[in-house]
Amino acid sequence: MRRSTELKLGISLWRSLAVLACQIAFTRVSGHLNRSNCNDLWVHHKVRTSGTYQIDVDGQGPLKPIWVDCEMGDGRELFQVLTIVHHSLEETQQVRGKEPPGSYSRNVTYGEATEQHLVRLIDSMFSCQQFVRWDCKGAMFGFWYPPGLDSWWVGRNWQDQFYWGGAETDSRSCGCHPHCLRTPRNSTCNCDANVKQVWLEDAGLLLDASRLPVLQLRFGDTGEANEAGKHTLGPLVCRATGHVDVFRGSFVAPVTITSSGYPSAYPPPFHRYLWTVAIEPGDVMELIFLEYDVLHWGAYNAVPGCGSVVVVSAWRESDGRRVRIERQDSAPPYFISDGSRTLMNLTFTTCNQVMKKTLQKKGFMAELRRAECAGCEAGLGFNSSETLCESSCGVIASYGYPYPPVSYERPGYHQHTWVLRVSPERIVRLQFNDFDVAGTPGSRNCSEDWGIVSVFSGENTSDASSLVGGYCNLNRQGLVFSETNVMTVVFQTRFRKIGNSRGFHATFREFLPDLAPEKVDTDKLVNVAQGKPALQNTTYEHYDAQLAVDGNEESSFSAGSCVSTEFIKDPWWQVNLQKEHLIYAVEIHNMVENVELPSPTPATWPPGSYGLPMPVSGCPSSVGFTWATGCRFHDIEYDVVEDDKIRHWSDGMKLKGGLQEDGGVEQCFCVKKDDAPPSNATTPWSPGNYCILQVGDTCPDGFQSGYITWMDQQPTAPDAHNGVSGTVPRGRYTAHNTTLYFCCRNDGSPDVAIRLPTDLPFYLLQYDAGTCQRVQGMSVFEQSFHFMEDDVGARSPLDTDAPGGMPKFKEGHPRVDSTLFDRGLVLYYCYYDVAESLRGFRVMVDNTGLVSTFDRYYDEKNYGIPHAIEENFLHAFTCALYPITSPSFRVLRLNCTQPVLGQYVTLQIFGRQDTLRFCEFKVFAQESCGQPLGMASEEIFDTQLHASSIDDSGPYHF
Repeated sequence: MRRSTELKLGISLWRSLAVLACQIAFTRVSGHLNRSNCNDLWVHHKVRTSGTYQIDVDGQGPLKPIWVDCEMGDGRELFQVLTIVHHSLEETQQVRGKEPPGSYSRNVTYGEATEQHLVRLIDSMFSCQQFVRWDCKGAMFGFWYPPGLDSWWVGRNWQDQFYWGGAETDSRSCGCHPHCLRTPRNSTCNCDANVKQVWLEDAGLLLDASRLPVLQLRFGDTGEANEAGKHTLGPLVCRATGHVDVFRGSFVAPVTITSSGYPSAYPPPFHRYLWTVAIEPGDVMELIFLEYDVLHWGAYNAVPGCGSVVVVSAWRESDGRRVRIERQDSAPPYFISDGSRTLMNLTFTTCNQVMKKTLQKKGFMAELRRAECAGCEAGLGFNSSETLCESSCGVIASYGYPYPPVSYERPGYHQHTWVLRVSPERIVRLQFNDFDVAGTPGSRNCSEDWGIVSVFSGENTSDASSLVGGYCNLNRQGLVFSETNVMTVVFQTRFRKIGNSRGFHATFREFLPDLAPEKVDTDKLVNVAQGKPALQNTTYEHYDAQLAVDGNEESSFSAGSCVSTEFIKDPWWQVNLQKEHLIYAVEIHNMVENVELPSPTPATWPPGSYGLPMPVSGCPSSVGFTWATGCRFHDIEYDVVEDDKIRHWSDGMKLKGGLQEDGGVEQCFCVKKDDAPPSNATTPWSPGNYCILQVGDTCPDGFQSGYITWMDQQPTAPDAHNGVSGTVPRGRYTAHNTTLYFCCRNDGSPDVAIRLPTDLPFYLLQYDAGTCQRVQGMSVFEQSFHFMEDDVGARSPLDTDAPGGMPKFKEGHPRVDSTLFDRGLVLYYCYYDVAESLRGFRVMVDNTGLVSTFDRYYDEKNYGIPHAIEENFLHAFTCALYPITSPSFRVLRLNCTQPVLGQYVTLQIFGRQDTLRFCEFKVFAQESCGQPLGMASEEIFDTQLHASSIDDSGPYHF
């Protein structure tokens, strides 16, 4: 046994001496090592054996040589050579008992290599990478939520880095984003799910050379008994050579192309494969990806040549134009030729991969095959441009179709117009083969900001009468016809980094007018709702939903033929037409008890000067004067995103302004000045317990003056952007602070109703009774809004002076609470809404009848966090609106903004609590016989349909 051990030691010593002799043999030229990395060993010293070698990263510079591992691969090709620097933290380390953010701290030492050595090495290489992994039980990152940040890493120049392996630099996310586990806080990392029962992980490569190497790891949130973490950090791995170009051949379409190794293996890293394909004149070819399973991490964007995985570039003989389509992993490219001779290149690029790990990716299979109709700038239309398509048959598609849900193109608005012209005496038939254009989140409507496809009969897009329809996912149709031989299609949207819709793909053909659907005479349409099943969210006594479609137009509630819900938030009623119809109009028969008759002595707004908070419906009605309006912008910042569980305002808040999209809060006001002529009919302010805003130097009789000061920004903040617009109440409005004056009274009980105008909603402010003042004929709802303040505001107690020597509060101000949040104050409002009046409702149409619905959307703020919306009827399209500012009615016919396909028609009072009461509901529609939207042709494959805007099972939800 001893002899065997001595023999092994002898062999080991011999090998070490041999390596040392080899090192000495080519160690120095002119007094320094002539190799700065392992590639130099390959090129200059013909080394083909992997091992540990000494290199000099700065040549004749002051830095000493360091030892590194050289991975030479199989010794056959230079691109396999890797320079590897090991460090002290490569073994997995467990973390427990460290709760404060970053309280666990470990420096990473790379042997004798200093940060200077590593930076010099990294900057001389083509690409470097470090694998990083965090296994977690209830140990969060919190990248997306800076006040809750728990863990991070420290990179070059000892700068904190708030993103993780696989993620794009500075994205405040992990490599799983946006496919991370869903969490209550919409995290961008799996570990932010905060699950404490099972191990989760976030892992990936750090690839931004300007941030490497990793010098320190910082973790927290492991203080509880059931919280723990484990970190793993790989060595620094660098390569000096770029991509290896591999030519895969020239072909003539039609042809099928597969990636190297498909489907059993993914190609090795840093290869660039090229296929060239010729399309002969007269042939129309369509590029379809039958399978598209490729690798792209956000981190790739920091690596030269790795921004895209698949690139299609083509040259068309018809106009000499060269087109280029770049794609990552979330959607394949799409291309269709225009019938002219076309030369196409297809490039497939692989980049960094985790060492010694088999990729579970297949690659791709693509097919260039013949198509019946030629493309007309399908997927290629320039922004703000127009394309003329003159053909009996053609294909159009929105820009970049299918547009990737996650895009690395520059975000921004896009508009393109196609003018489709067919033979005279023919009309245009447009068939949507695929359609995914998201409606505006929560609006139940289409808009240019999210996406709309507007179709016009003829070329005049400014003539509203020529509009066939404006479509998004909420009201999409499969077939659309023009009335002439010209149809104009306008696509408008705003592309985002995350959360894009695919767009649309459509085929147009010339069509005989006699075969098209007849133009509908809306006056001859019949009521299709009578006798159909109906329901409502609640039922008052025996006034059930079916009474609104029984054909009885008796309009008295006492007659028993009307419907009524209970007093509830957002009451609704719905009829099921039992099959799809194209709906043009509805007719509503109101109850006579709901129709407001003019009062002989209607209440008016009291005389004098004062102000009210402005609701979203605008200022209340006025007689003998006009409300002046204005707003105050508070340049304040909130620490949490809007859809976090911390609520900064009441549900159903109706204040105009509020939290602004780009940050800050706006307060808007209705201001009455004492310039109206005197009138004996004015209603004086009644005794009670409530507040209004002060305008001028004094309050109306019976009120006490007071104020509140908001500490918006610290006095030393150089970039405060507080602002005022229009007419505002009395106050002190500076660049850093806001003081508003109020008029309050407590000379009566809030339970004794006062008399004020009741035709439109309005706001008062709550005073010291802790409840809202009642108003005759109005429903009242207590609401609150949390105004964030700067840190100085959080440290200011009630009796502390604000800047300028004034106390922060002066009595005679509305009810506030400075204790609910660590910063800022909560102000209490009283919202007065019209009661038992059939106004402020919408009529919606959809094909599902779903009531409780859920949507998600991205707003490009808060690090790409998806925002959740949970409301009723989010997937319905608004046929018509009847605003709360409109008058009451006896019988009302509402035309849809455009004909809408659907089976279910819903009437909903929205944005308030009320009782929904009416007597009869009619729907004027035509039974649908058109082709439903979907895969109407063989021109689109399912693999191109990555995300549905209404399918909650997919990874993207808008």
